[in-house]
This record gives sequence, structure tokens and C-alpha cells, in this order.
Amino acid sequence: MREFNDRLEQIAQNILENQLKALRTKAKPILATFEKLRDNEPLFFGKDKWRQDKQQALNAYNAVKEQHDKMKANGITDEHRKQANEQLAKDDPSYHERGKQAFLSIKLNELAELDNLAKQHGADKHARAGQTYRGKIIQSDDKMSLQETTDGIVFHRIGELEVGKGYTLSLSADKKSYSIQQDYEIRTRTPQQEHDQDKGKGR
Repeated sequence: MREFNDRLEQIAQNILENQLKALRTKAKPILATFEKLRDNEPLFFGKDKWRQDKQQALNAYNAVKEQHDKMKANGITDEHRKQANEQLAKDDPSYHERGKQAFLSIKLNELAELDNLAKQHGADKHARAGQTYRGKIIQSDDKMSLQETTDGIVFHRIGELEVGKGYTLSLSADKKSYSIQQDYEIRTRTPQQEHDQDKGKGR
């Protein structure tokens, strides 16, 4: 599985380098145009157009350079990995299929382990990536929490939540982080209660 991931990363790196190379190739004639204009300032007539053309060439070059530098700083992105996956599937379909099956097998094993862990703690299910859960926390320690929802008790791999309080919990798609929002009770007052409170203030 590691070999498969390493091969995908290498393809993604090649895609990134080709994109950077294409931007450098695109920038060269623009820079050449700017340098030619810069070094050939007219003595009398046409200075306004010369300045305008020179500035346009400089702006065009800077735009491409900025795109190049930003892409280089960001490095390999999820989009590059997606393209790498598609390219590997096209170039070596049998190898790609084996890698995909191995990946699915690992994921299924991980899900089974989480299901068992959830059941050991008395939960009906574990939190799924990209899902949002709302309900009261019924148990929490430094590593895990149990949340009572309308669909049953959910096991979360996040701890130190306040027991008895309502929370909205969302597990990110990459399973690396949680969005945590504590639900606060909104108290309302009747007109009579407001009137009684105002009378009390006037005393």
C-alpha cells in the first residue's frame, strides 16, 4: 500500500513540476517583450504608448510569476493527487486496481475496528467522516465522548466535552479534525415577566 501511495505522490509531483515549467515557459516571451520595451525608450514621439505597452507587459509578467510562485509554495495539492490517481488508472489499470482494492480493504478494517470500539463503550455507532451530529453528551473522558442523538448513541474520538450539555459535532472529511459547537438554551420571557421585572427596577 505504501508503494502505491509513493507512486501516486511521485506522479502528483511530476504533474506539479510540469505545470510550473509551463508557467515559466509562458513567462519567458512576456519578460522578453518587457525588457525590449524597457531598453528601447523612444526619444520624442510615442512615449505615452511606450509607457502603456511597457506597463502592460510588466503586469502580464507579474501575473504569471505570481501564479507560479503561489503554486510552488502550495506544493502538491488534493487536485494534483486526483489527477495522479486518474493518470495511474489510465497508464497502469491493473496496478491501480490492486492498489484501490488494498486501500478499500484497509478502510473496511478501520471501520470494523471503530465499530467494535464503539460497541465496547456502549454506543450504537461511531462518528463518520463528513457527518454532523447533534445531541447531549452522556459520557466523556480525555480521549472519547458518547453523544445521545435521535439516531442512537454515537461514539466520538474526541474528549473533554461537558457531560449533560448539548453539542453539534462534525468530523471533517479527512478525519483529522472536529468542528465543535456547544448548544446554548435560549430563554424567553413573557410580557408579564418583563412587566414584573420593570416594576422591580423602579422600586
